Amino acid sequence: GAWFSGFRSAYTSLPSYKKGIEFLEKSLNDAQLNKDRKGEIKWLTRLGFVHWQIGMRKESRTFYKKAYNLQLKEKDKTRQAEILNGLALVAMGNKQLLQAKKHHQKALKIAKRTNDKKQEALALGGLASITLSERKFHEAMDLFQEALDHYEKFLD
Repeated sequence: GAWFSGFRSAYTSLPSYKKGIEFLEKSLNDAQLNKDRKGEIKWLTRLGFVHWQIGMRKESRTFYKKAYNLQLKEKDKTRQAEILNGLALVAMGNKQLLQAKKHHQKALKIAKRTNDKKQEALALGGLASITLSERKFHEAMDLFQEALDHYEKFLD
Protein backbone atom coordinates (compact mmCIF):
# COMPACT_ATOMS: atom_id res chain seq x y z
CA GLY A 1 0.00 0.00 0.00
CA ALA A 2 0.93 3.61 0.47
CA TRP A 3 3.26 2.89 3.40
CA PHE A 4 5.43 0.65 1.24
CA SER A 5 5.54 3.14 -1.63
CA GLY A 6 6.87 5.75 0.75
CA PHE A 7 9.24 3.27 2.34
CA ARG A 8 10.51 2.08 -1.02
CA SER A 9 11.02 5.55 -2.45
CA ALA A 10 12.86 6.66 0.70
CA TYR A 11 15.11 3.66 1.06
CA THR A 12 15.50 1.64 -2.13
CA SER A 13 18.19 3.95 -3.42
CA LEU A 14 20.42 2.60 -0.64
CA PRO A 15 22.58 -0.43 -1.41
CA SER A 16 20.92 -2.12 1.53
CA TYR A 17 17.63 -1.56 3.22
CA LYS A 18 19.47 -0.69 6.41
CA LYS A 19 17.75 2.67 7.05
CA GLY A 20 14.35 1.25 6.21
CA ILE A 21 14.85 -1.74 8.47
CA GLU A 22 16.02 0.60 11.24
CA PHE A 23 12.79 2.60 10.82
CA LEU A 24 10.65 -0.55 10.97
CA GLU A 25 12.56 -1.88 13.98
CA LYS A 26 12.12 1.44 15.80
CA SER A 27 8.41 1.37 15.01
CA LEU A 28 8.23 -2.20 16.32
CA ASN A 29 10.09 -1.21 19.48
CA ASP A 30 7.71 1.73 20.04
CA ALA A 31 4.70 -0.56 19.63
CA GLN A 32 6.18 -3.05 22.11
CA LEU A 33 6.95 -0.31 24.65
CA ASN A 34 3.39 1.01 24.33
CA LYS A 35 1.96 -2.51 24.57
CA ASP A 36 0.30 -1.91 21.19
CA ARG A 37 -0.27 -5.51 20.10
CA LYS A 38 -1.85 -4.56 16.73
CA GLY A 39 1.06 -2.24 15.99
CA GLU A 40 3.52 -4.95 16.97
CA ILE A 41 1.84 -7.40 14.57
CA LYS A 42 1.82 -4.78 11.81
CA TRP A 43 5.53 -3.95 12.15
CA LEU A 44 6.58 -7.60 12.46
CA THR A 45 4.63 -8.34 9.28
CA ARG A 46 6.29 -5.47 7.44
CA LEU A 47 9.71 -6.53 8.65
CA GLY A 48 8.94 -10.02 7.35
CA PHE A 49 8.00 -8.62 3.96
CA VAL A 50 11.06 -6.37 3.65
CA HIS A 51 13.41 -9.17 4.65
CA TRP A 52 11.74 -11.41 2.07
CA GLN A 53 12.21 -8.72 -0.57
CA ILE A 54 15.95 -8.51 0.07
CA GLY A 55 16.35 -12.29 0.07
CA MET A 56 16.77 -12.81 3.80
CA ARG A 57 14.32 -15.72 3.99
CA LYS A 58 15.32 -17.02 7.41
CA GLU A 59 14.84 -13.60 9.01
CA SER A 60 11.66 -13.05 7.02
CA ARG A 61 10.20 -16.32 8.28
CA THR A 62 11.15 -15.42 11.86
CA PHE A 63 9.33 -12.08 11.68
CA TYR A 64 6.27 -13.60 10.01
CA LYS A 65 6.14 -16.44 12.58
CA LYS A 66 6.32 -13.95 15.48
CA ALA A 67 3.54 -11.90 13.89
CA TYR A 68 1.47 -15.03 13.30
CA ASN A 69 1.86 -16.26 16.88
CA LEU A 70 0.81 -12.86 18.23
CA GLN A 71 -2.07 -12.70 15.77
CA LEU A 72 -3.42 -16.03 17.01
CA LYS A 73 -3.96 -14.44 20.43
CA GLU A 74 -5.98 -11.55 18.96
CA LYS A 75 -9.71 -11.56 18.29
CA ASP A 76 -9.21 -9.34 15.25
CA LYS A 77 -7.95 -11.64 12.48
CA THR A 78 -7.55 -9.01 9.75
CA ARG A 79 -3.77 -9.48 9.36
CA GLN A 80 -3.78 -13.27 9.64
CA ALA A 81 -4.27 -13.90 5.91
CA GLU A 82 -1.52 -11.37 5.08
CA ILE A 83 0.89 -13.12 7.44
CA LEU A 84 0.05 -16.56 6.05
CA ASN A 85 0.56 -15.33 2.49
CA GLY A 86 3.95 -13.97 3.61
CA LEU A 87 4.89 -17.31 5.15
CA ALA A 88 3.85 -18.96 1.88
CA LEU A 89 6.22 -16.68 -0.09
CA VAL A 90 9.08 -17.65 2.20
CA ALA A 91 8.21 -21.35 1.86
CA MET A 92 8.06 -21.03 -1.94
CA GLY A 93 11.46 -19.36 -1.95
CA ASN A 94 12.78 -22.31 0.04
CA LYS A 95 11.22 -24.75 -2.45
CA GLN A 96 8.79 -25.98 0.22
CA LEU A 97 5.80 -26.03 -2.11
CA LEU A 98 3.57 -28.22 0.03
CA GLN A 99 4.05 -25.90 3.00
CA ALA A 100 3.47 -22.85 0.78
CA LYS A 101 0.28 -24.40 -0.56
CA LYS A 102 -1.01 -25.04 2.98
CA HIS A 103 -0.28 -21.43 3.99
CA HIS A 104 -2.01 -20.03 0.89
CA GLN A 105 -5.03 -22.31 1.37
CA LYS A 106 -5.39 -21.22 4.98
CA ALA A 107 -4.89 -17.57 3.98
CA LEU A 108 -7.57 -17.90 1.30
CA LYS A 109 -10.06 -19.34 3.79
CA ILE A 110 -9.41 -16.54 6.29
CA ALA A 111 -9.43 -13.82 3.61
CA LYS A 112 -12.82 -15.03 2.40
CA ARG A 113 -14.16 -15.03 5.96
CA THR A 114 -12.83 -11.49 6.60
CA ASN A 115 -13.75 -10.28 3.08
CA ASP A 116 -10.16 -9.26 2.33
CA LYS A 117 -10.10 -9.21 -1.48
CA LYS A 118 -6.43 -8.27 -1.69
CA GLN A 119 -5.30 -11.25 0.38
CA GLU A 120 -7.74 -13.52 -1.46
CA ALA A 121 -6.12 -12.45 -4.72
CA LEU A 122 -2.61 -12.98 -3.37
CA ALA A 123 -3.50 -16.43 -2.03
CA LEU A 124 -5.13 -17.42 -5.32
CA GLY A 125 -2.15 -16.15 -7.30
CA GLY A 126 0.21 -18.13 -5.09
CA LEU A 127 -1.91 -21.25 -5.41
CA ALA A 128 -1.98 -20.76 -9.18
CA SER A 129 1.82 -20.57 -9.30
CA ILE A 130 2.17 -23.72 -7.25
CA THR A 131 -0.43 -25.50 -9.39
CA LEU A 132 1.44 -24.44 -12.51
CA SER A 133 4.65 -25.90 -11.09
CA GLU A 134 2.72 -29.15 -10.62
CA ARG A 135 2.04 -29.03 -14.38
CA LYS A 136 -1.73 -28.78 -13.84
CA PHE A 137 -2.08 -26.14 -16.53
CA HIS A 138 -5.87 -25.83 -16.84
CA GLU A 139 -6.38 -25.69 -13.09
CA ALA A 140 -3.58 -23.12 -12.80
CA MET A 141 -5.15 -20.94 -15.49
CA ASP A 142 -8.50 -21.06 -13.68
CA LEU A 143 -6.81 -20.00 -10.44
CA PHE A 144 -4.89 -17.21 -12.20
CA GLN A 145 -8.15 -15.96 -13.70
CA GLU A 146 -9.88 -16.04 -10.32
CA ALA A 147 -6.93 -14.15 -8.80
CA LEU A 148 -7.15 -11.56 -11.57
CA ASP A 149 -10.88 -11.15 -10.95
CA HIS A 150 -10.17 -10.50 -7.27
CA TYR A 151 -7.38 -8.04 -8.11
CA GLU A 152 -9.79 -6.10 -10.30
CA LYS A 153 -12.32 -5.95 -7.44
CA PHE A 154 -9.58 -4.89 -5.05
CA LEU A 155 -8.33 -2.15 -7.37
CA ASP A 156 -11.80 -0.70 -7.98
